[in-house]
Amino acid sequence: VWMQGRFIPYPMQNNLWRLPQGQQIQCVYGLLDAYRQPRPDKPATFAAWLQQEFGEGLCETFMFPYHRKVWAYPLDMLGVEWMGERVAVVDVKRAIRNILEKEDDIGWGPNAKFRFPSRGGTGAIWRSMYGRLPAERCWLEKQAVRIDPAGKVVYFADGDQRPFDLLLSTVPLDRLLSMVDGMESLRAETDKLMWSSTHVIGVGLTAQTPEHLRTKRWLYFPEADCPFYRVTVFSNYSPNTTPASSAASSLLAHVHESP
Repeated sequence: VWMQGRFIPYPMQNNLWRLPQGQQIQCVYGLLDAYRQPRPDKPATFAAWLQQEFGEGLCETFMFPYHRKVWAYPLDMLGVEWMGERVAVVDVKRAIRNILEKEDDIGWGPNAKFRFPSRGGTGAIWRSMYGRLPAERCWLEKQAVRIDPAGKVVYFADGDQRPFDLLLSTVPLDRLLSMVDGMESLRAETDKLMWSSTHVIGVGLTAQTPEHLRTKRWLYFPEADCPFYRVTVFSNYSPNTTPASSAASSLLAHVHESP
């Protein structure tokens, strides 16, 4: 996490000792207040859940500004059913111990370690999977225009049609409803659906990665002085992600937008 002009290991809530002392105190007071409160049923909104889990200090310092940038909506408009393990909760004793011992606490979560292709970038994963599928069962560059869920058939713009057993769709929900037979009553409700968009911005540099970024992969930016909430030092994944590995580097920035 880049904030207060310094790097703080992720998850930030486990590494409060890296903050200025005044903010450390505010965050610990908030954690203790939250820890002492009785835990009711799961709150109805994401904002209320953050407040319940982390307290006022951590919410104002990091949780609220960061997640507003991530989701591009007021946090009291979001529910909590989606979270799973996406937000690390705090072990208060562990957080305080890390402050006293000034010890970094890293390696949390499902993305702490992952594999990545040495060549071919992210696309190499999907090309490898595609290569293992039976060629006679694969159709690319075809536009689906209608789906019959009762007959289990997909119709394409070129007049072709294909049966299916189980259909997984990545079409935006409002567009999907316009394609599926029998969804007329729901189509009138699509204007109530809310959405956000992700802009993924790639930057190639004719320079080596600077020393202070060579051990970093994902950088989180909660503060309002930049539009992106995360930047990936993509060239650190593999030297083969740039055209000239010894003299080039690359970044990926993620910016979210909502209406």
